Amino acid sequence: MSKKRVKNSSSNLTIKELQESRTGGQIALKGFTYQFLYSCYLILSTIDKDTFFYLEGIEDIDKISINNNTHIQLKYSTQKQDASFLKDILKNYLEVYLLDKKNRNFKLVYDFDVAKGNLKKLFDCNLDIESNKYWIKIIEQIKEENLNLNWRNFLYDDFISKLSFEKIEKNTLSQKIEELLIKNYSVATDNISLFANAIKIFCLEKMENRGVIANEEFDKLVFKVKDDISKGSHNPAHSWIKKINFELKNNVEEDYSYYEGKKPSYQDIIRGLPIKRDLLENEISKSIEKNRVTVIKSSSGQGKTTLAMKVAYDFRKEYTVYQLLWCNDSKELSNIISYFSARVRIGERPLIIIDNLDSQLSEWNRLAQLFQNEVSYNYKLLITTREDDWYNYSGDLSNVKSLQVIKLSLNKKEAQEIFQLLKKNNKLHPSIKDWKKSFRIIEEKKLLIEYIYLLTHGEMLSERINNQLTKIGATDTGKIKYEILRKICFADICGVKISTNKLIDSLTEATSQDYGELLKSIENEFFIRIDNVEKYIEGLHPIRSQHIVEKLHEFVDIEKTALEIVNIVDSLYYPKLFSYFPKLIKNKENFYVYLIKKIWNKNNLSSYIDALHGVFSGSVLEYFLTNKNNFDDANQHGGLPLLVMDLNPFMKFDEINETLDTLDKIEKIEPNNENIKYLVELKNNVPKINLPKTDIYFLAKALYEYFKEDDIFYITSDITSYAKIAYWIINIDPSFNLSNSISLELLWKKCDNYSIDSIASIMYTYFLGNKENFMVFIKKNLNFILEYLKIKTKSLQICLKEEKNEIHVNYILLSDKINNSNIESITRLQNICKILPIFDCYCADAIKPTIDILTKYKVPDNAHKTIPFRNIVIMFHQEFISLWTKTIHSNYEFDSIYECLEHWFHIRTIILDLFNKIILCIKKILERRQLGELADEINNLLEKISKELIMDYKYPYEDRPFDKKSNIPKEIIQFNNSFFKDVNNFCTQLVGFLNRDMKVSNLALINLQNALFKLKTMQTNFNKISEEQEILVESSQKLCIKEDEVYNLMLYSYLYFRENNFSKDFNKYNVSLWYESNYREKLLKASNSLKGLSDQYSVDFPKQIFCDGTLTQYPIVINNFDIVTIDNEIFNLLELCTPFADLEYDYLTLLFSDSSHTLIHNGLKFSKELLEGFKEAIENENISLINELTPPFPIEVTPQIIECFDNKYIIKKTSISDFENVYYIGELLWVLSKSRQLLVTEQDKKYLDNMEEEYKIKILNLLDTIENKIPDAEHLKIKNICKETFDGEIFLDQELNIFYCYLENIIKYF
Repeated sequence: MSKKRVKNSSSNLTIKELQESRTGGQIALKGFTYQFLYSCYLILSTIDKDTFFYLEGIEDIDKISINNNTHIQLKYSTQKQDASFLKDILKNYLEVYLLDKKNRNFKLVYDFDVAKGNLKKLFDCNLDIESNKYWIKIIEQIKEENLNLNWRNFLYDDFISKLSFEKIEKNTLSQKIEELLIKNYSVATDNISLFANAIKIFCLEKMENRGVIANEEFDKLVFKVKDDISKGSHNPAHSWIKKINFELKNNVEEDYSYYEGKKPSYQDIIRGLPIKRDLLENEISKSIEKNRVTVIKSSSGQGKTTLAMKVAYDFRKEYTVYQLLWCNDSKELSNIISYFSARVRIGERPLIIIDNLDSQLSEWNRLAQLFQNEVSYNYKLLITTREDDWYNYSGDLSNVKSLQVIKLSLNKKEAQEIFQLLKKNNKLHPSIKDWKKSFRIIEEKKLLIEYIYLLTHGEMLSERINNQLTKIGATDTGKIKYEILRKICFADICGVKISTNKLIDSLTEATSQDYGELLKSIENEFFIRIDNVEKYIEGLHPIRSQHIVEKLHEFVDIEKTALEIVNIVDSLYYPKLFSYFPKLIKNKENFYVYLIKKIWNKNNLSSYIDALHGVFSGSVLEYFLTNKNNFDDANQHGGLPLLVMDLNPFMKFDEINETLDTLDKIEKIEPNNENIKYLVELKNNVPKINLPKTDIYFLAKALYEYFKEDDIFYITSDITSYAKIAYWIINIDPSFNLSNSISLELLWKKCDNYSIDSIASIMYTYFLGNKENFMVFIKKNLNFILEYLKIKTKSLQICLKEEKNEIHVNYILLSDKINNSNIESITRLQNICKILPIFDCYCADAIKPTIDILTKYKVPDNAHKTIPFRNIVIMFHQEFISLWTKTIHSNYEFDSIYECLEHWFHIRTIILDLFNKIILCIKKILERRQLGELADEINNLLEKISKELIMDYKYPYEDRPFDKKSNIPKEIIQFNNSFFKDVNNFCTQLVGFLNRDMKVSNLALINLQNALFKLKTMQTNFNKISEEQEILVESSQKLCIKEDEVYNLMLYSYLYFRENNFSKDFNKYNVSLWYESNYREKLLKASNSLKGLSDQYSVDFPKQIFCDGTLTQYPIVINNFDIVTIDNEIFNLLELCTPFADLEYDYLTLLFSDSSHTLIHNGLKFSKELLEGFKEAIENENISLINELTPPFPIEVTPQIIECFDNKYIIKKTSISDFENVYYIGELLWVLSKSRQLLVTEQDKKYLDNMEEEYKIKILNLLDTIENKIPDAEHLKIKNICKETFDGEIFLDQELNIFYCYLENIIKYF
């Protein structure tokens, strides 16, 4: 193979550099067999242990030994070659020879016919005078073309003597490799292909990586393959993995049950029974070639399994096909990985089919992750799944790389093609004359299995099954077979399997026959599957199962079967099973009465919680499916979240006599908004959910009837679950009121046994059900309850303001909880409100120390809350609202990350197209030319973007009920949504901008700048997902490059348009130059304004402005600055910076460095307002104004700020983190002292004692952690301060500020 060399003008290349520069072969070799076959042969035939080989080194193969280095090039051609062919090869050889004349030999191994003449004479080592003249001339030509090479002391004869040539035919190499394997390693002949494949793959990897091979590596490889072969059958996974043998079985009666609706077998595929579906088969094949994981997803009866088998059959020569039968135990996944890792090592390329996801295959997602991490290459996963099983078992797809989901559906075109194919092969039933009539019969469900059965049998599959069942019913074993089929098929349509043993134990019909024989007869006749290893049984096709269930429940209540299945299904599968009941159960009221008796457990009522959640979600789903068109319509108008919210029955709050109607309120605010009017009308026309007709209502009613007669403490010890059940059912219907079963006196006597959440839930439920008795109890026990709330909420004060009917809670907020201050307050107020829902307003404040250094800053207090009763009550329905919302929104998820990325890439591409056309539009307007068709093109793009961006799209598993959330962080989702919102806002303001409406134009600029500021992060977010999934990586990178160019040009064009009414010079080059000129001028003005500062200090000015959204910062570095003197020099710095206040920047940022270009980790940010105020104070000689100014903000120095400078700075590593615990000690001492100050009553004594003990332990532990991290003298001093405070000394605001100042002084020198 010829090599391409990267251009390098230097004649001083080393051998190593020459090797690295040759890249052509490495790139071109993939897919070529001659080179790696010869490589295998050469290495196997070399006995010398001191010889090693480079594949794709300087030449195709470099054979390196102690005294002899041979560079081998290989050439294969079907054409006869003459002397002209050799020039480039000689040039490559000469490059090496001229660098090392002593130790290099060169060899050409070839497989082609050689023409008579100079080439043949050279190959035969039979050069004459004429031939030598010819080759001397060729070398002279090479010299003239490559004068940069070192031609000194070149000897033609010496060079020619280094050349050798050998002809080896390609078709003999495989045989020679096998002979050497048998000879050198005693490999058994029946395994020879496994060893050969493993070696070929090994060599190919080395070629791609330009790796070195030692002889001993081959030895290790061969012995490893032997070991893998011997271990294969001993791996536990061997029994769960079925190798598919695509060979037609002889002497087997031809079986056409595939056309009866039976699940296809591999024999059916081999015999060509299924019809070809070219488009879908090609799509699946391309996905397998491109991705690691391909998922075929559809409802039952669409031919998923058939397609998977057919495509696997087509790939049988490229891959070894396996079917994985079981993977639901995470502890066993390593065995599966070990099995397939061994197969890959011995040269196989496994294509692994995982057919029909269910609970037995539930760990497929984790398995796929292990494959990508531990096997990495040469494998493919092909998965088939029903829609609902994908919902339940797909898992977090963000962790599965390179996955594509393919959806199936039967359309008219395919239906016609199937009809024609069956007609051509004489498979049509005589009664079928026209495809359209048959398609209309099945058009509603569009099920392939039904369609093919109808075409081939002249009747529907359901009719065929009915006939089969009628025949069974007439036999002696008919009744018990009916019972078995009812249970198996009901479980199948619910997506669960049942234990064979439990099924047999549950049978009520008597029989003298062996159960095993009965099951086998049903298995053969009705296509069910019995797994004798795992001991479970299931239906083979949900469509058949659905027909059987419908037929066998014509005179038997389906509810009876459902309850029997509840008895024999593991409770682990309850949620999924319950979720189907709203769809299947007819006699709902009686059914749920029996259901709660079936799952009763006195000490554990959690199954009822699962039932409430599952049945509620199932009820919501039924409502959604009934009204899906309306929800889809709302989504297309950008109002899906609003419609979902307004149709939620739990947006009505009886205790405050209010219903939240968001759309109606928006309409009042925006009466002329046509889209809102449309959504309001749509909402008014959608039938509201009728709760008394839903399954969740009947379940709640049954629970109420079951619990209402007995006291809570008699019924159960599981008070936590009881509290949730009681609250749920009273919200379903106020008449489901369990307050009479609750003794508040007894509850509060045992209150320390339960969580505050459980107490709060029971109290609020009682309040809803019996307000009068509730108030009597509260008046009698208010003080006790207040004391309980103070302790349980870990607060220092709870007090009442009777004149305003308010309750106030004050609690300590430690610095490590400061970011959660909102949650800290809200959680307390929610529990207080549930236990005491008797006040008009609920207030919370955090008790915090006053830190002197922070007093001048306007720090928002998120802990301060003053919330009316109404607003807190609205929070109490959060669980109902969330489950309702998630159930509906989960129907608008992308099926896969691949589909999600494709969608957003498409939108991003449309936005680029729009921006390019806007820039062209600006050009035409400035040149005062007509827009023509451009205006329509822009309008069409604006409309398209608006339609796409107002619709609700969810990432896979973004927020499903009952499922683990997506691995994509919520912050990324929110950020990306924020970016596209800015773009959409800019689009809506575009017309106003182009019409030079100044107000709209300013808003458009803000949104464009915000989008540009967020662009890089948005790109990073998508790129990270793309790279992790290994999908669309190249497309993503190319798109980002285009976006960087177009978004910047859009901003430049926007600003240019604002300042110019007419221009004939507008183009992307001139506008970029104009922007850069303005940008440089802005930077120059800033540096000039700070000349006074740069005269006194060594100042480094930036090369670019730092932007934080639409806010601009001008950062500067003050070099050689002693940070210890900052307090003394701050006023001088401010005065020198005041001229900067006149410029159009939002902030001036000061960074400080030492002499080694090391930046202190914190800088100071001066606001424009601060500089203006300071300037005014100086000019008016009014120093008192300075005290009213907000001081500069300390900021963290980030790499993004450092990028603004030409000089390369590093951020100083600080040991301040060692002092963080010391600061925390001071804070805890303050908490201890503050608690003593406020907890002074006799009732508080025990609470205070407990708090003191808790804080003392924390402080002593912190003292231990800092002992070796700060100077001994300082540690002793701090320890003494702690002891004094423990002994009763006051440590409040004044003492804490002194303590912090002491620490600051230490840190400056530390």
